[in-house]
Amino acid sequence: GSSETVKVTLKRRPFGDTTGDLTVNDYDLSKFVRVFGSRNKAGDFNVDGIVDDYDLSRLIGNWKG
Repeated sequence: GSSETVKVTLKRRPFGDTTGDLTVNDYDLSKFVRVFGSRNKAGDFNVDGIVDDYDLSRLIGNWKG
């Protein structure tokens, strides 16, 4: 038989990366502020159904500025 090599690269978005650019900075904070207090999944990093201070702490913990 023959075999084929397949290379797969996975990139995990850090908590707080609301823009999908793999970094947490002021753009993510701006988007996060707009959804704070809502049920918007884009800012609910711990998936508890509400965007709150816990989610903000996750964003700040990954801040790259």
